[in-house]
Amino acid sequence: MDNIIKAYNWVLENWEKIVTLASVIIALPSIIASIINAIRKKKWAGVASLLENTAKLKTAIEDYVKEAEKLNANGAIKKEVVLAKARTLCVDLGIKYDEKKISDLIEAAILLSKTVNARDKDKQNNNQAA
Repeated sequence: MDNIIKAYNWVLENWEKIVTLASVIIALPSIIASIINAIRKKKWAGVASLLENTAKLKTAIEDYVKEAEKLNANGAIKKEVVLAKARTLCVDLGIKYDEKKISDLIEAAILLSKTVNARDKDKQNNNQAA
């Protein structure tokens, strides 16, 4: 019986601490879920931002290729001009600069431009090759 009375007195003396601890234990799953949701939203916001910036980069590269085509220079110099502009834009947009990927985008833009703006002799050469 003494043990029960001692336990009862201990509970009365520590009641505030017990209630606080119980509240934290009850609220903990909700707090953890809120933190996880916030992290997920931030990650998705980061992914959306990356996709948006990548689309901006692709569009800009196409514009840079069009501008470079107007230069009075050989293809290698034109490509270096486009690479330099793309590198600067990557820094501005916070995108990791990958010269191989950027170069592939440039080549794709050039190929598209050549296909769309093909001269008559180029069209004949393409038809003969096919």
